[in-house]
Amino acid sequence: MMPRPSENLIRSLALQVRASITRSKWMLYGILAWACFSLASMAHAETTQTLEEFLALRSKWPSLVGTTLQIEGRYSIFSTSQVSASLFRMEKCDLEFIMARSFPNPTGDSKSILIKGRLEKRDSKLVFVVSELQPQVSDVDRFRGLRGKVPSNKPEEWYKLADWGSNRAKFYRDDLLKKQAVDAFRQGVLAEHRALNPPTPAALRDLALKLSSWDADPLLQQEFQHEAFWVEFNAILKESRQGDGELLTEIPKQLPGTDQTLTPADETTRELYLKSPLVEFQKADPDQRKKLARAFYVEVLKTRILRDASADGKNGYEIASRIEKQLPEYQSLGPEYRLKEQSYHLDRVGAMTRKEMTELVAKFEPLDVAPYLRELKLQWLAEKEKQIDPQSAVALVDLGEDSLVILNDEAGAIRFYQKAYAVAPQTQVISDWLVEHGMVLHGGAWIPKGAVPAPPLDAIGAAVREGLVREGMTTEQVRSALGADPARKTRIATSSHLQEWWLYEDHGLSIQFTRRRRPEAAVVTKVMTLTAQKRPVKVEPVKPVGAEGF
Repeated sequence: MMPRPSENLIRSLALQVRASITRSKWMLYGILAWACFSLASMAHAETTQTLEEFLALRSKWPSLVGTTLQIEGRYSIFSTSQVSASLFRMEKCDLEFIMARSFPNPTGDSKSILIKGRLEKRDSKLVFVVSELQPQVSDVDRFRGLRGKVPSNKPEEWYKLADWGSNRAKFYRDDLLKKQAVDAFRQGVLAEHRALNPPTPAALRDLALKLSSWDADPLLQQEFQHEAFWVEFNAILKESRQGDGELLTEIPKQLPGTDQTLTPADETTRELYLKSPLVEFQKADPDQRKKLARAFYVEVLKTRILRDASADGKNGYEIASRIEKQLPEYQSLGPEYRLKEQSYHLDRVGAMTRKEMTELVAKFEPLDVAPYLRELKLQWLAEKEKQIDPQSAVALVDLGEDSLVILNDEAGAIRFYQKAYAVAPQTQVISDWLVEHGMVLHGGAWIPKGAVPAPPLDAIGAAVREGLVREGMTTEQVRSALGADPARKTRIATSSHLQEWWLYEDHGLSIQFTRRRRPEAAVVTKVMTLTAQKRPVKVEPVKPVGAEGF
């Protein structure tokens, strides 16, 4: 070691430098450079290297022979007994370490140690001669000490500490230190999370990815994924935009449990979760989180389905069907949306065409909604009756047919045909239809056949004797009353009955007979007086002739 220069010598050198400064600035610069180099060399000699760093310089060890080094690491063997005075080994290092003197054994459980010495070459091999040795606190204790100095809001410092602990733990295969390092990294991620303002889905997923890269806290990773989904969902709700379809695809990938239907016993849990989803999810254990994931998924799916619901309710049955198939937790919404569609059709029933009404009836008939369907049909027919011309026999006949086809209401159909007959009594098809449906013309009005009062026998007999023709008479009675056969007969056959018109020109009468195809007597159903009469209707009664019946 060089002797320390005296103060007089230093003062003398300073005077010489000051005296020569005007002569040469370069000389001053050289002196200063030499001083800086010397100080840097001294500082380098005192710099502490980790054992890992020292091993990384293995290829340069020969050039470092004689250089003083300071190394920090863990020892594996420490013995100062007389038998093995220099038995000292650093963990993870195969270099031989020789103690320059005897050192006391370190106390405590810590294997960390700081040594100072130099590389030497002895017997053609490199050795490290330890001149100084100082026990250190364990890496875990050192880590804890450093951790206590890291500000809670400085994520980069947490990450720096975590990197140090992780590298150290990896080098020494120290699981306890690794655990401490992972937790420090987690604290850094939490610090980042607290600093998010506002949190975005991308930033939250980035934090989850950071934790995943360190195999750190899967539950916290899940919380960040869950929060990212909620940020997206709230944006969809706020902006009334699409995007819920992608959520329905991604949520099951990150949050297990979405396929497990909630039961009525879970309803309270679901309600609490929807009030404060992030807090409730954070508090929940893994099993409980599965139920919360289902509650979230169901809420997104409900939004997706109801977004397709028409505001006027016209697709209520479709929406109800989707809800009942996909959302068992919201079964009560099904009837609500069916009622909306029913109200929609009732509100516009007056504007429906016959084709639209027929199609609607076909849609609802397989469903268990008979009272509603009948109300719908009745309202439609009532609205159509208001809209038609009451003097149009064709329109009234159409309504009669609609009553049969749509409502299956024969009585209603008869009512419309009766109105049509009142408008156009000469229209044969109207009369035929009424007859086919069991009606008879009595006193100028169509009434059920069974409601026609049977005329007393003496009344018909009296009419025959007086030469008068009355409804209800048979062909024989007409011949008896008029005393002759008709001048001309006209027969008309329909699918259900036969009609025959007898013309008595001399009497100025046209008489209609009707009988069903079933065996029964033909009777007078209408008597019409001709405009020009050649003789009075009243005739002398004659004995009935034996004309064939028809």
